[in-house]
This record gives sequence, structure tokens and C-alpha cells, in this order.
Amino acid sequence: RYRVNAFVPTRSETVHFDEVLDHWLFTLCHLTTIAACKQLSGDEYHSLVHHYLAALDMTRNAHIHRTLRHDVLPLLLEHADCLELSHALSRAMIVFIICHECAHIALGHTAGKPSASNELAADRAAAGYFGQIVRAEEAAGSIFVSHKLASAPLLLFGFFQLAESRAFTELGEAPRRATHPSPRVRIEQLALKVRPGLSERAEYVYDGFTSAMADIERLAELRRPPD
Repeated sequence: RYRVNAFVPTRSETVHFDEVLDHWLFTLCHLTTIAACKQLSGDEYHSLVHHYLAALDMTRNAHIHRTLRHDVLPLLLEHADCLELSHALSRAMIVFIICHECAHIALGHTAGKPSASNELAADRAAAGYFGQIVRAEEAAGSIFVSHKLASAPLLLFGFFQLAESRAFTELGEAPRRATHPSPRVRIEQLALKVRPGLSERAEYVYDGFTSAMADIERLAELRRPPD
């Protein structure tokens, strides 16, 4: 069964990462990169927003990823000059997600029930792990994350916030908060650990991407659900 998901099973030390999550992150990263870095016509921007909303819908129906791959392909080819940045950003997000799941293991969370407090604690620990990887630069090896993309954890939860807004706007579905805090709360908490360490270039990337995401949210007339 396809899911936009990553998790560690109860009493396990193995991180499970669904390939659809990888595709979801890369698609949103690429579309956001285009919106942030390219000058588009009105029709081009509306087309991009259409694809963006379809990608957000994958959190509710991951099986549409096959159709979405085909539909987004022209945007990959037309804006191939954005691929280096969008790919690197999606990889940085995956690194943070893995750090988050490893934090659950290190903090002993897999021995008990999921909870919002555990998620926030894992976010804090993951931000520390992620920061170490960024500071290690090339010495981090295959998990290298450029300092320019150090805001990836914040942008990641921005995607989840947009996905919740999409579901709430279309279906009136308010998210359940039993085990996970709202993306807004997670962004605010992570910002306390992540923002102080951002370089000038990292702040520039963060501001550009959050501005593009806000423009898409406004144009699509998305309504945010209550926390």
C-alpha cells in the first residue's frame, strides 16, 4: 500500500521510508523552485498551481503518484535548470526525516505509544543531528547537505501545512491531533533551533521559498485548519 510516510515500527530500530514520500517531496520542491526562481506568465503560473494542488492531494491518495509523474514531466524538462536545486533540497528534507526517525529510536519512543510530545522531542533532537551534518560539509559523505539548504526542515513542514490546508479547503477535513502537533507548531519550535544558525544565503533561500509557497497558497485560496 502506497503512503506518503516514514516511520519506525514499535520496538524496532529500523526506519521505514516509503518511496512515494520521496516522489512527493521532490515534486513539491521542484514546483516551488520554479515558482521561486522563474518569471512565469499568468497561464504558466496557474498551470503550476494546478500541478501543485495535485501533488498535495497525494497525502490523501498516494496512488495518484503514477499519474502525477506523467503530468509533471513537461515541467521537469522545461525547467531542467531548476533540477539541481530542487533535487538537493528534497534530499536535505529526506536527511532531516531520517534524523527525526532516528531520534525516536535514540529517545526510546518506539517502546511506547506515539504522542505529540514525542514528536516535538524528536524534532528537537533531529534538528541537532541535522545541524551537525550541515556543519560537517563534505566530511558528511553521501549525506552532505549544503549550508544554503539548512532551512529544509522548516520548508518540509511548510509542505505538510499546505497539504492540511488543501484537505481542509476541499473536503472540510480538520486534521487529527492525537499523536502529531500541527505543522505550524512544529515550524515555530524548529525555527528556534534552525533560524539562528542560517547563513545569509540560507536565509535568502528560505525567504524565497516561503514567499513562493505563500503566493501559491493565496492564489489557490487555501484555508488553514484550526490547530
